[in-house]
Amino acid sequence: MAYSPTSPAALLYRDRQFFARMTIGLALIIVLGFGQFAALGRVDYRHVPLWFHVHGALMLSWLTLAVVQTQLAARLSAPTLALHRRMGWLALAYIAAIPLVGGITLHAAISGQLVPPFFTPAYFLALNACFLLGFPALILLAVLRRRETAWHARLIMAANVLLLDPALGRLLPMPLLGSNGEWLSMTVEMVPFALLARHDQRQMGHIHPATMLGASSNMALHILTALLAQSAPIITLAGDLGQ
Repeated sequence: MAYSPTSPAALLYRDRQFFARMTIGLALIIVLGFGQFAALGRVDYRHVPLWFHVHGALMLSWLTLAVVQTQLAARLSAPTLALHRRMGWLALAYIAAIPLVGGITLHAAISGQLVPPFFTPAYFLALNACFLLGFPALILLAVLRRRETAWHARLIMAANVLLLDPALGRLLPMPLLGSNGEWLSMTVEMVPFALLARHDQRQMGHIHPATMLGASSNMALHILTALLAQSAPIITLAGDLGQ
């Protein structure tokens, strides 16, 4: 039988390969962002609170799981797909652990006066609070829609794009950007969604609703961050935590 690039098997193969490559790309950018920051000596990681290391290890382990999971799914064999499904339940642990560990780390950063100098404490609090709510929410939705593979893969990718934000904070010249840094970060984070939208068009002839949801939720979190950072309750809370 002649090979058809539009056969269901071929479309499925290209879909899984796309997410495998995108996840590796996102992971490399994130690791580069934090790695070069440490290599340049901009943070003395030997003297930060223990929770910083716990948080970093937790997020690195998530990235590792995401890469492994997309590689397993891309192989399209029954054993690897079965392993992918079993390992997928680990996501529930991250849904619980990331807000908890992240919240403790955020408190330690603000109370210890470890907020980056180009952020106000209120902005730093709003930024991290939005992430700590948005990231697990997307993962939870992906778990709930795990049987709908198109939704599942795109929601997981949307969650991973959120992880670009702290990496971009270390890659972009934030001290020079001021309030524009928020919007430049959002613009850069739209690039993976643009690539995903192009992939959707080639695969199914339209942009998948999960792609639109992922992009819109990312933009909404950036807008919410900017609004919360200027709100009196967040400014007051950040001030109280810093005392």
